[in-house]
Amino acid sequence: ITQDCVPSPDPQDQHNPRNGQKIVDRYTELGIASMITLTDGLHNADMRLFDFFPEFAASLANDGPWTEMYIPYNNGDASLMGDDGPYDLDDPLRQYLHLLQNPLSNQPSPVFFHSHGNGGDADLTADKLEIFVKAGYSVISWESVGEIENGDEIDVCWSDFDLVWEWFQDNAVQRNLDPDSVVIGGRSRGSVCSWQMAHSQKPAIHGLYMYNALPNNAWVAESPWVEDVTAESPPAYLVYGPECEKPITQDCVPSPDPQDDHNPRNGQ
Repeated sequence: ITQDCVPSPDPQDQHNPRNGQKIVDRYTELGIASMITLTDGLHNADMRLFDFFPEFAASLANDGPWTEMYIPYNNGDASLMGDDGPYDLDDPLRQYLHLLQNPLSNQPSPVFFHSHGNGGDADLTADKLEIFVKAGYSVISWESVGEIENGDEIDVCWSDFDLVWEWFQDNAVQRNLDPDSVVIGGRSRGSVCSWQMAHSQKPAIHGLYMYNALPNNAWVAESPWVEDVTAESPPAYLVYGPECEKPITQDCVPSPDPQDDHNPRNGQ
């Protein structure tokens, strides 16, 4: 769109797209994401912003997903980070996080804490980041022991999350994060690493969302998972990939893989 644009169908229409183009040009000059499109405003009003132009959401996630990468939550040196693990319980490089500050929020945004599954890492992909951007959230994806297989490694995960929480509380205001509006998340291993914090009764924690939570090998004689849930626990949304017949019973055999460790009965 150029500044000699003659709008159609009415050349005299006062709402010339060239005026919007001036604003978009300024955004581009400043390196800020923006978009101009031509459509019927009444139609547009019925659509959510990111449903209308999902490619814009994707560009936000791709152009600047992690406003800062490898932020050590142990006050370490970020220049030492960068190999994405996996880390053992004695490796100080495990104590870092990635931060996505929601690029559309002028107000302090709620925060989703993510902890990955065994074999994964803290670097979420753009398609997942887009989901949080659309929902108005910022994201902290934190690292710890890369794969947990015993109680000692779980304890280190829990103590690491305490440090992450301290970092968050100390830095939330300056990074435009809402320290009083948090959802705790985790996938498989990450649900184990996050469980204690999720049920810590901190007033800031308003919910938990977990995928393939509390796999079979996390259940040993002294497992605290059920007892950790109290009348003060936040609302929980548990999602599983494997299927069970409904209602889910404790003799569930998951499908399509009967040997899948992520049995929905654990969430039940």
